[in-house]
Amino acid sequence: MENMTHTKSSKENVSLDVERMKTARNMPRYVIPQGLTGEQIREHILAAAKRAEANLGTHEG
Repeated sequence: MENMTHTKSSKENVSLDVERMKTARNMPRYVIPQGLTGEQIREHILAAAKRAEANLGTHEG
C-alpha cells in the first residue's frame, strides 16, 4: 500500500489510493441523456456496459 495517501480531517482519517484515482480519471465517461424514463435509463446503462465489456476484449494482450 505504498501508493496510499493519508489525510486527516477534523473528524476522521481517510486513505486515498492515488494511483487508483489516476486510473479512474483516465477511464471512459458516460452521460445519460436528459428526459429518459427509468426504463430508458436502465437500457442506456446496460448498452454502455455491453459496449465497454466488448471493448475490454480488444485491449487485452
